[in-house]
Amino acid sequence: MNNQLSFKELKDRVSIMQVAMDLGYVLDKSKGNSQPSFVLMSGGKEETDRIYIKNPNNPSIQGYWRRGSYSKGDVISFVKENLSSFPESRTARNEIDAINAVLNRYAGQPFSIDRLMASSSYFSKIINPKKFDINRYDREKNNIGYMMCFFKKRGIDAETVKRFSNFLELVVDRDSKNKYRNLAFPYCDSSGNVVGFELRGFSGYRGKAEGTNSTSAFWCADFSEVRQPKYVFIFEGAYDAMAFQQIHNVKVRLEDCAFVSVGGSFSDEQFKQVINQYPNAKKVLCFDNDLNGRMYDIRAYGIINNLDMKTSINRENGDIKIDVGNKGIFELPEDKVSLNEFFKLSGYRQHPDLTIRKAPNGLKDWNEVLTRNLPIEDLHSAYEKKIIFQDEYNDKAKFQLLDC
Repeated sequence: MNNQLSFKELKDRVSIMQVAMDLGYVLDKSKGNSQPSFVLMSGGKEETDRIYIKNPNNPSIQGYWRRGSYSKGDVISFVKENLSSFPESRTARNEIDAINAVLNRYAGQPFSIDRLMASSSYFSKIINPKKFDINRYDREKNNIGYMMCFFKKRGIDAETVKRFSNFLELVVDRDSKNKYRNLAFPYCDSSGNVVGFELRGFSGYRGKAEGTNSTSAFWCADFSEVRQPKYVFIFEGAYDAMAFQQIHNVKVRLEDCAFVSVGGSFSDEQFKQVINQYPNAKKVLCFDNDLNGRMYDIRAYGIINNLDMKTSINRENGDIKIDVGNKGIFELPEDKVSLNEFFKLSGYRQHPDLTIRKAPNGLKDWNEVLTRNLPIEDLHSAYEKKIIFQDEYNDKAKFQLLDC
C-alpha cells in the first residue's frame, strides 16, 4: 500500500476527538475542567469508556488518557486500540496498513475545533484558557494563626508551618464572586517566577488557580542555602510533604533538603524539570501507598532512566501492562504492582539516585500518619527502610512526634 501521508503528517491533521466522536463518544461537560472528557455509553445508560484529551487544540501534540487505567497515547494509539471498529481492518493486509488507511480517511474529512467551540461555552474556555495572572490575587504571607485553620485538622503543627512559611501564602481571587481566603502553595518555574497556585480551602475544597502551569512547574520548599540540596523529597501533595518533614524533623538536616509537590498526578515534563533543577540530588519518591502512587514510582523510574515506557490496563484480566519499547511488555496483577516487582520481571535495577519512602503500616500517605495519631513505636517503622540520611542522624537522635 502506498502511503498518502507520513504518520507524522497524519497526526498533524487528525484529531483524537474527531475519531472518538465518530465512534460514538460524546463530550461530558461535567468532567475535565482543564482537559475535555469524552464518554462512550452502552445503550445510552452504562459508561463503558472515558478518555481525557490533552492539548485539544493542537493535533500534532494531542494525546489522550484514562483515569485509573494508565492507558494513554496519541491518535495512532487510539485508532489501534479501536481498530476492529473500522471497516479498513477487514480489508487491509496488516495492522499498519489498516491504521494508515483509517488515518488517511480522517485526514481527508473536514473537522474543525470551531464546531465544538460554537456549541459549547465550556469547551471554548478549555481551548482558550486564560493565562495565570498573579495580579488578580491579594496575597499574604506569614499569617501563621490564620493558616493554622487549614493545618491543625491535618495534624501539622505551628512549628512546622513556621518552618515552611516562606513557601506558603494566603490568597483571595479578586475576580471570583466569592472572596474566599484560601491557602496557596505557589508553583514556580525554573527561573523562580510564580506561575500558579495549588489551592486548599475550607469544606475540603482543593484546586488550582486558573491558568496554573502544572505541566512543568511545581511547588517546592527548598531549604538549601544555594539551591543545591542533597535530597529532594517528591510528594503528590504539599500537605504530605509538610507532614513528612514534621515526622522526620529530628532525623533530617533541613538545609540538605527540598520538598516538592506535583499536585496529584504528574506529567513527564514536570518530573523532568525536577530532575533538571536538581541534577545532583537524591530523588526520594514519597507517593501514596495506593495503586496510583505505586505506578508513579514506576513512571518516575522510567523518566529518570530515559525509558520509552507506556502503561495501560489489560481489559480482559485487569492486569497492569508496562510496555518498555524493545525490552518487552510486562504485566503485573493490580495488587502486585510495585517498582520492585517491575525489577523482577524486567531485569532492570534500582537507579542510584532514586529511593522510595512509603508511609508506614500500609497507610495511604504521610499526612495520614499524623492524622491517625500512631504510637511512636509504629512510626519508627518509617526508618527501617533503606537509609538515605547521613549516618550521624540515623541512630543518635531519638525520634519524637511533635505536638499537634
